Order: sequence, then C-alpha cells, then structure tokens
Amino acid sequence: MSTNQREELIIDSAAMVEDFKRVAAGLTSERHRAMMDVLIRHADAELINHDIDVLMATMIPQPRFRYYGTVGMPNFTGYEATREYYLGVLQIPKNASAMQMESLTIGDDAVVMEGFVLMAPGWLHNSSEDMELVIDPDRPAVIRKRLCVIFPFEDGLMTGEVHYFDGPFGPGDLVYLDE
Repeated sequence: MSTNQREELIIDSAAMVEDFKRVAAGLTSERHRAMMDVLIRHADAELINHDIDVLMATMIPQPRFRYYGTVGMPNFTGYEATREYYLGVLQIPKNASAMQMESLTIGDDAVVMEGFVLMAPGWLHNSSEDMELVIDPDRPAVIRKRLCVIFPFEDGLMTGEVHYFDGPFGPGDLVYLDE
C-alpha cells in the first residue's frame, strides 16, 4: 500500500465536519445553507463534541433510522430509540469512526452523501456477531465500507438517516495499514 493510500485511510472524525463547512460556505440557497448548518451541528455533536443534547436537537421529535444492505444494524423510530442509539455511538472514542466523503448532493428536502465509513476494528455498532472478520490484533487496520447516507429534512430539522451499504461487512472491508 502506498503512503497516499494509507493517508486516505487515517480516521479523522473532524474531516467530515470540515467538508460540510466547505460545502456550506459556497451555497447560495438559504434553504440549502440552513439544512447544512443543521447537519454540521449534528455531525459536530456526534463525532467531535459527543453532545447528546445538541445531537437530539437537530432532529424532529420522532426520528426514523433505516439501514439497507448490511446485517446487524436494526431500523428504529422514535426519540427514545434514537437517543439510546446515539448514547451508544457516543461511547466510540474520537477518531475511531469517521466518514470519508466522495460526493454531497443537496436538494430541497434532503442531503445525500456518498463515500466510505472508516472504523477502527472493534467499534462496529453491535454488528460484529454478523461478520466473519478475523483481525490480527498486532497489525494496524481500518475497516472501510462503501455507503450512501440520505439525511432527510422536515421543518428545518433532520427526520433521521437512511443508510445504504454495498453489502454486509466482511473480510474485503478490512484493510491492513502495514501492507
């Protein structure tokens, strides 16, 4: 693996927030800028500041989360289920999980992000029992999985998230950084 390829796999939780800020700075639509501001607050609270109150304030009272293309990640709806989910997510250390954005499309009712999720082995939202990953603990590794996330909006707030993965997590998603 080349040095440039390894650098692309460094998990930097703040990178997505910075990418969102760069996109928002170039927007001319007030509606799109407002949606991006909410998404920036959401990502910052989730990935950097670990602030459950700010995170929950970016969403409607009964958010809906859906996961397609992988196993072990249940769909859920409602304030309490969403809060419980995020309290678990906030246990993940900073720079153990991040999004690597390839493209971002902003419509009038949703923001769509395509790219990869990067995760340190061991932080896979309770889905490890559904994966057949054998990880060498003595080698630095990253799990890199292609996905598309839709962030729908209603009345200026996120209605939840819809995640589309390119299949279940598996051995092809494990990248050793010393190769």
